[in-house]
Amino acid sequence: MAIFKKKQPPEPTDEKPVKDGESSEKGSNGEDHAPNKETENKLPPVGFTELFRYSTKFELFLDFIGLVCAAASGASQ
Repeated sequence: MAIFKKKQPPEPTDEKPVKDGESSEKGSNGEDHAPNKETENKLPPVGFTELFRYSTKFELFLDFIGLVCAAASGASQ
């Protein structure tokens, strides 16, 4: 099953970590500027199953139990 296959985490990048309160986006004169739509939408959307790709079998089991309990709770109301 593809759900239970472990995928390797992405390789680390060479980007420097950003301190709290600082922006990684700096203008040519060193001042911060607000990110535009292009910089906000760089991350591609992911599928539902990709959200759980690093979960263990036990964590997936707990998620399933939680879904069953939530459905039972909703049905009882």
